[in-house]
Amino acid sequence: MKYLFLLVVAAIAAVAVSETVPGTATAMPDLPRIERELTTITGLQFRREVPAATMSREELKRYIDSQVKENTRPKDIHATEATLKLLGLVPQQFDLRQTTIDLLSEQAEAFYDYRRRKLFLIGTQAGTELEMALAHELGHALADQNFNLKRYMNTRNANDDEAMARMAVMEGQASWLMAAYASRKITGTIADLTRFFDPSAAVTDQTAASYPVFAAAPLYVRESLIFPYAEGMRFEQALYKKDGQRSFSEVFQRAPQSTQQIIHPERYEAGDKPNLPEAPRLPSGYKPILDGTLGEFDFRVLLTVYGTQEEARKISAHLSGSTYRTGEDRHTKADLITFAAAWDSPESARRFLSLYAAALERKAGTCTFSTRTETELAGRNRAGYFRVDADGATLRATEGAPSRLE
Repeated sequence: MKYLFLLVVAAIAAVAVSETVPGTATAMPDLPRIERELTTITGLQFRREVPAATMSREELKRYIDSQVKENTRPKDIHATEATLKLLGLVPQQFDLRQTTIDLLSEQAEAFYDYRRRKLFLIGTQAGTELEMALAHELGHALADQNFNLKRYMNTRNANDDEAMARMAVMEGQASWLMAAYASRKITGTIADLTRFFDPSAAVTDQTAASYPVFAAAPLYVRESLIFPYAEGMRFEQALYKKDGQRSFSEVFQRAPQSTQQIIHPERYEAGDKPNLPEAPRLPSGYKPILDGTLGEFDFRVLLTVYGTQEEARKISAHLSGSTYRTGEDRHTKADLITFAAAWDSPESARRFLSLYAAALERKAGTCTFSTRTETELAGRNRAGYFRVDADGATLRATEGAPSRLE
């Protein structure tokens, strides 16, 4: 099972690809007018009618619960949960399955089912709120009818970070189109859309009151839900500013390969590819339960949790690529992780190592270092023994071992 982020949002993806979504067809207001506006903005045509229906929030929660049970194996949930905990991205008491169900039941307002090619609205939206939701979901339908979202999001051969980048394309473009639609309605033109961008994932009092599950979720989960919309929207804005209507096709014909390309659109334009070093092998006696990649997004959140957002953004931009392996002891069932991270210079690798020491100290209880230099960290915390070495521009780590690592 791959894709740390996609498992966090697995239930909503299951809704999106469902063959039997509950709901009764209903007449949606102004669909043809919204479709014409989206065609004017993008130059793309709707090729067929988009069926629409409604679903109550109670129906949605029951459905998400059933889809998680049917489509996600307990061992896959455990593997992803263990990986997130070993990396320090979520606390030890974190329950991935229940958080997924609660979050998506609370958050979802609408979705476009790209297998059944049908739009669903949740609850009883009306007026401007309904119109904006329709603009967003019809943006998905427009992309689907021209580029086949099912095929685009079939990321079996992609890595974790690339899958997140594709999600950012899909959600970011739909969010940008919703903002462009609103701008044309208000001003008659596609004005500066930056006012629609939320520059932070801070939880305000209003957010906490309206979405208590989201407000209480770990930073990594909140950022995972926000990233495809906010950073994806910025990405589309940058491409539209440079390429105009061609940008709507470009991202589906040449998908970004990393979250770094989403965060830094100039790297997408330049065709920069991630450099993926091989993660260290698992020790003898461990069976593999998960493997994949980490990207700038993951390292940015990790360093923010245990440091400052400014420093996290600065150093994570120097990442070239990262891979991980998670294993389980065949006898004790204890979990262990290894990862490798390539940086753009030895200085960047050493700077990350110095910041990562704070994560090792805090993410798994009491920590004791036996070695702490600018190129090596070794010691023990509640998860077990760890060793992290910087060899030139590449860093390699093993964490959670039952005995001292040589």
